[in-house]
Amino acid sequence: MVVYYQIAGKQVGSHVLAMSVLGALFGGVGLATRGGGQPKPATPPIQASSKDEETFIQYVSPLRQMDISAIKYYARSGWGAGTQANVSHRDFLKQVNGDEKKKDH
Repeated sequence: MVVYYQIAGKQVGSHVLAMSVLGALFGGVGLATRGGGQPKPATPPIQASSKDEETFIQYVSPLRQMDISAIKYYARSGWGAGTQANVSHRDFLKQVNGDEKKKDH
């Protein structure tokens, strides 16, 4: 059974009102939660002598950044740093690579 309402001088069925309310609700939620685009961080220009070198630099640069982040994390947590809990990533690399041991020999 359909109930008709008079809206703006026209007869509108209850089922049409229900569908328009649900459409507006889900449409609004969808638009509100889709988020905006993340701006890409500005990177300095790559000065490579060939296209292959440029591709290599673009591939290795994010990996190097991830390695440094991991090193900083492990250095802060004290992993591999003995009793010292706050170690810079350079000190951590020296310890892992054995640079300190090489000086003693």
